[in-house]
Amino acid sequence: MKIVEIRAIGIKSAMKAILYLMIVPTLILMLTGAGMMLSSIDELFYVGLFYLLGMPVFMVLIYPAMVALMVYIYNSFSRRWGGFKIMTIEEEIE
Repeated sequence: MKIVEIRAIGIKSAMKAILYLMIVPTLILMLTGAGMMLSSIDELFYVGLFYLLGMPVFMVLIYPAMVALMVYIYNSFSRRWGGFKIMTIEEEIE
């Protein structure tokens, strides 16, 4: 049994990870927006346009910025009070 403490997280790697995780929700929003734009209701056309163009831009620009801020805050607090502690168990496979 080994206890590992995470004292810092790389901002660049955290932003890459959130971008990878946002690919599927962004595609779902774009498909939903395209479906709304194809409907015959005028109000849905504008909502669909926002889903097709606005929400993916929001998710690609704002989410990584929020994650970078959270990582920065975590890194500054973990220096003072310590980071997450994770217990790992090493098992030998015969």
